[in-house]
Amino acid sequence: MKYFSFFLVLFFTSQSLFSQENIDIQQEIAVLKMENKFFKARLISIDKSFYDIEKKKLETAIILGVKMSEKWNNLQNNISISKGLNRITQINSVGESNALGLNFDATIQEMIDKNLVVSFKEAPEASQASKSNAKSRWKTIVHRILNNDVVQSFVKSNPFTSIANSLINSAIGFTSFDVVTQADIKLVTVGEELPKKYKHYRNEWKTKYDIIGATTVKSMAHANNVISDKALQGFSEAIKPYISLYNQMAASNLKFQIQIQEVSSLHADYKDVISTYDKELLRSLDIVYLSDLPSRLSGLTYVALDSSFPAYREVIEKPALSAARGLANQYTILYKKVNELNIRFYDVHTKHFKAYIKHLNDALILTEGGKTNFDKVKILQSIRFLELQLIASEKAKNQLLPKE
Repeated sequence: MKYFSFFLVLFFTSQSLFSQENIDIQQEIAVLKMENKFFKARLISIDKSFYDIEKKKLETAIILGVKMSEKWNNLQNNISISKGLNRITQINSVGESNALGLNFDATIQEMIDKNLVVSFKEAPEASQASKSNAKSRWKTIVHRILNNDVVQSFVKSNPFTSIANSLINSAIGFTSFDVVTQADIKLVTVGEELPKKYKHYRNEWKTKYDIIGATTVKSMAHANNVISDKALQGFSEAIKPYISLYNQMAASNLKFQIQIQEVSSLHADYKDVISTYDKELLRSLDIVYLSDLPSRLSGLTYVALDSSFPAYREVIEKPALSAARGLANQYTILYKKVNELNIRFYDVHTKHFKAYIKHLNDALILTEGGKTNFDKVKILQSIRFLELQLIASEKAKNQLLPKE
């Protein structure tokens, strides 16, 4: 009886202990389930966050990356061309298409006629024939200078300076010779008439003719005072405003060419990557047309949400997306390079347009003061045109690609 009681107590004690252990195990299982659910949810959240970030990069590459490539190529293709630059070319020109209404030939000729005049005031002994000859020769020299191919090549870049240098140098070195013939030459036929075929041969003349009564031929040179220093000074003063204006414009053009060359070489090491970004994107996703990019991306990044464990990471890391993701990850760097190029490109143009607006205002002041012969209406039209180009350039300068 004693032992039976012991076993009875032991039995009920074991039952109690077993029940407690079972409860503890169930509690541990419940805790593990809760922890598993928590970690699973957290893992899904991490994967989804990674998926969202990578998909966003791909969407950016498709939407903005294509625009980036387009913007880069447009800047590269138009690195030295715009409507404003075409107008500036017309402003620099002295031909019929110039934008300042200037008749270059007539202007130069007027200054020559008023100032660079052949004069014999200090050589009254010069004959009328000598004076006439000198004026004729000077007129020929002027014509050759104004129509010389070499001079014309310089005229295109700096017209008044090159013409002025040529004219002044020619005027300084211009001389007049007064030839006085005091010989009394008589030709006496000594035989039959000289055949025409011998007329250029002096020896035949001696055979057929006698030269009788010849005297020394005299000449006196007037090397100075043909075109006076005062005349040269007057011409210099008349042409100086034109020289100054066109020299300033030439300096602005040179500065622009240097700066635009610097811009064109900016980020040249990124040229191949950025210019072909859109094409590489198409190739990476194995499609032909840019319009198919959104649907292709949507298909490749589809995640079945009815699963208990959506495969966010597996989907976004699939091999078919690897190359595209590589391009997408470059956008952060590449868009900054394109934006920098954009800012520099339009900044150079903005400064160039401002410089020429100043040149045009200077030309307007000179013309209103009677020192130049530009067309005031055309000057104002060109100022207004460049002001509009300036506004457009400043606006384009601030049209930058966003980060995302």
